[in-house]
Amino acid sequence: LHKEPYKGRRTGSIIHWKPDDEVFTDIDVPGSYYKDVLRRQAVVNAGVTFRFSCEATPESVRNLSPDAVIVATGSLPVVPRFCASAAGAVTAQDILSGAEAGKNVLMLGGGLIGCETAEYLALKGGDVTILELRPDLAADMQARARSFLLESLREHKVKALTSTELVSVGPDGRVAVKDAYGSQRELPPFDTLVLALGYRPSHALCAEPFAGGRALHRHRRLPPRGQGARRHARGLHRSL
Repeated sequence: LHKEPYKGRRTGSIIHWKPDDEVFTDIDVPGSYYKDVLRRQAVVNAGVTFRFSCEATPESVRNLSPDAVIVATGSLPVVPRFCASAAGAVTAQDILSGAEAGKNVLMLGGGLIGCETAEYLALKGGDVTILELRPDLAADMQARARSFLLESLREHKVKALTSTELVSVGPDGRVAVKDAYGSQRELPPFDTLVLALGYRPSHALCAEPFAGGRALHRHRRLPPRGQGARRHARGLHRSL
């Protein structure tokens, strides 16, 4: 490597950020590290007992005869009801966990997760279209990082249908949409429909009555993408 003088008028460096195909894989932190941290914490907070490698079920919780139960079981991807009959529908979480997608992909949701998943699939050779109810893609993303992401989407020919609402999904994969002016049209069929509509808390245990009454839900979920996400979800069910 050697340096050469820049002959243009501008000075400084131009940095192009390129995504890594491995960026979505889980960080490989050994379980022993977490167990050691928890043991140290238990010394500070006497009376805390940790149970590993066991699933919390209504029966196992009841056997402990708790006075109160605090549920912190995370969140699950939002999956609208129409997906029960939609062929080839998967969540963005499924894709980033290794699920395969077809050549022609419709990404439902153009927030941060939807756009980054679309970029990931485009890098693998997919023909990706993003459907977003709001007028802008990745609107809640940090401005500088967003500019790099949008540039990458353009570079990899990811198509975007903004200010567009999903009306219906046919059994043959054909999708009907409506634009901001109320005009409806049908899109060509897609091999895979990827859902990136945010997350909702997993609260199955909260419905269970325990000795001390109902469980309390303490969750931290990914923030919904504003009012637009809720309007989009309502739009999906308008005719269902």
